[in-house]
Amino acid sequence: MGSSEGKTVETDSIRVSGIDIGWHPEQGTCAFDKLPVAMMWVDTTLAGLMSGVQAMVGTERFVLALQSEGRKSVEADWQVIAGCAGFREGFEAIANIAAVAGWGRWLLTSFEEEARVCRFRVTDSWEGRYQKALGVCWGSGMIAGKLAGYCSRLFGTNCWADQTGFIARGDACDEFVVKPSPRSVEKEIDGLLATDEATRADMAVALRKLAGEIAERQRIEHALRESTEKFRSLVETTSDWIWETDAEGVYTYASPRVRELLGYEPEEVIGRTPFDLMAPEEARRVGTEYARTRAECRPFSNLENHNLHKNGRVVILETSGVPRLDAKGNLLGYRGIDRDITDRALAAAERLDMERRLLHAQKLESLGVMAGGIAHDFNNLLMAVLGNLDLALLELLPGGAARPFIEQALRATRRGADLTRQMLAYSGKGRFVITRIDLSELVRENTNLFRTAISRTVTMIVHLTREASSIEADPGQLQQVIMNLITNAAEAIGEQTGVITLTTGLEDFDAAYLSGSRLSEKPAPGRFAFVEVSDTGCGMDEEIQQRLFDPFFSTKFTGRGLGMAAVLGIVRGHGGAILLRSAIGHGSTIRVLFPASAAPVAAAPVDSAALPPRPEPAVLPGTILVVDDEESVRGVCLAFARRLGLRVLAASDGGEALALFTRHANEIGVVLLDLTMPRMDGIATFRELKRLRPEIPVILCSGYDEQQARQHFAGEGLAGFVQKPFTLQMLQGVLSAVLDGRTGRDPPGGQSGR
Repeated sequence: MGSSEGKTVETDSIRVSGIDIGWHPEQGTCAFDKLPVAMMWVDTTLAGLMSGVQAMVGTERFVLALQSEGRKSVEADWQVIAGCAGFREGFEAIANIAAVAGWGRWLLTSFEEEARVCRFRVTDSWEGRYQKALGVCWGSGMIAGKLAGYCSRLFGTNCWADQTGFIARGDACDEFVVKPSPRSVEKEIDGLLATDEATRADMAVALRKLAGEIAERQRIEHALRESTEKFRSLVETTSDWIWETDAEGVYTYASPRVRELLGYEPEEVIGRTPFDLMAPEEARRVGTEYARTRAECRPFSNLENHNLHKNGRVVILETSGVPRLDAKGNLLGYRGIDRDITDRALAAAERLDMERRLLHAQKLESLGVMAGGIAHDFNNLLMAVLGNLDLALLELLPGGAARPFIEQALRATRRGADLTRQMLAYSGKGRFVITRIDLSELVRENTNLFRTAISRTVTMIVHLTREASSIEADPGQLQQVIMNLITNAAEAIGEQTGVITLTTGLEDFDAAYLSGSRLSEKPAPGRFAFVEVSDTGCGMDEEIQQRLFDPFFSTKFTGRGLGMAAVLGIVRGHGGAILLRSAIGHGSTIRVLFPASAAPVAAAPVDSAALPPRPEPAVLPGTILVVDDEESVRGVCLAFARRLGLRVLAASDGGEALALFTRHANEIGVVLLDLTMPRMDGIATFRELKRLRPEIPVILCSGYDEQQARQHFAGEGLAGFVQKPFTLQMLQGVLSAVLDGRTGRDPPGGQSGR
């Protein structure tokens, strides 16, 4: 390495292990030609040789030579750094290359752009480790030269690297501070030449001494081969697949780990591209991304891609790579690693799916709570309408002109009550009257009713199993399920001609089949009776299928979006399953499963909207205390009670009710108590009434279902229940049972007439 341009100097050279070492006796310096940097510090022979050179020329000259050598690769390295988003990212890319090449782990610990100061930390470097092993310390000159060169390009001015930490001295790492400086390798050498004439005089003697040591050094060159073998073993036994490609993306090297990951021998992979090991769609996706990366000649990391094992199964790999560039910055190819993340990726996908299902379940639960609340409030409104219509009907003569209109309004109100029952069914708060029924018999008895839900352009075909398809279920709720399924099928066909097929059956289903249920709760494998509704309608895409059973979702302009949601709630309440198969243009098939029972018992469903016979209300004795915060509901209950011949006391909340009860404790024979009230609700009022008079019969009335309402009074002696909206006849039946002692209680005392 010369210090002055244009000066001819006399040089000697010697070749050791393929390295030409040139000596300049006049200058007292040396230079290394084609130094194999990646292997220099692996070989103890070369490390010892470097120690001999250092001893001959002196530490300062030797370190300057190493720094000069380190700066030779700065231009090529800078091409990689400049291709990244910033200096930090570029340095990280170079650090990855350095780690593979044996330079240790490089870290940029501080980057003060305004002050133009960078601090670096290098651990596990070969320079430091072998100096420590040899018991010498001249510093990591090559690394210092590289870092100074990078910062010179970064800041646009000459920079110098001062080493402040030394692995060879026992420090945990080599540390460097790099900043602009007037110091340069050339100037430092000139300074040494001016101040140290003795070194030049001793150069010839030192050279002869070094030549005498070469013979001995060559005897231990086999250590290089051993070290190379160790390095190869390390690469080939790592858990990651290490590979190298050319500029076209064709594998030129594949470590043996590919055998465990993808089932191929390394020789089978070499000559192929990564995309040859992927499904076509995945190859297009990854190939597009790789093309952009290659065009920008930049590194990439953690690229997730799906590969096909030789046996056909999918293996998910995480790929990272850095570009290989020639001296002019042209892309030679990529070098990188693949890591098997199949288990991790599948676990993450499963976790995301569980989170999605949980969020969906929470959404449905929230909608269920809302639907239950709406149904409760709507039942209170219907109570006022139904009750007043019922009273008006009693006042009309059988042949009155207004009677048909009131009866029609009464039927419509009952249909409204059916709608609230659908909402309660979805929310899980609907009432199920469980009996043993034959599913096929239920369909047979209601076939004509089901036909009323379809237009004349639609043909309905019924196939009923001959086996006894008995189940334990609420026949009214099942009738509603089938009617809603048929209505949905008819709407899918629309005004076109089409066919709806209604089928029942009995079959054993395993867990794999039941896992396809649209309910989050999957029933246990076993024998199930099923009803299936198929149509030749427009069919549904996947998005509509996912939302079909959501409340208030409808693809029809006039739809309420409650029919299929009610189906979901009813089937859930019966411990069943719902299977859906559909495609655009190919119609839909919905199969509803119910756990099979042993013995069938016929049950005839009741049309809740039909008007029952209306006998003249009986006259009941005694006094009733009516407690309800809704004035319209309270008014209807008072009118009902008076119509039944009862003396009436009324309260708008629990506090007022207790005050009245205290004053008339010996007169009141029964209490009609609302469940939901402000200030003091029905539960607290009930307990206070029982404390004042334990034997007082209390009838609970609520817009909620009986099962839900009664659970608040389990074991506390509730005398009866009536669900809003109720008619005079329904109230009469409950009151008669209580006042006549048919509930198992003693008849209430204190009856003082009307």
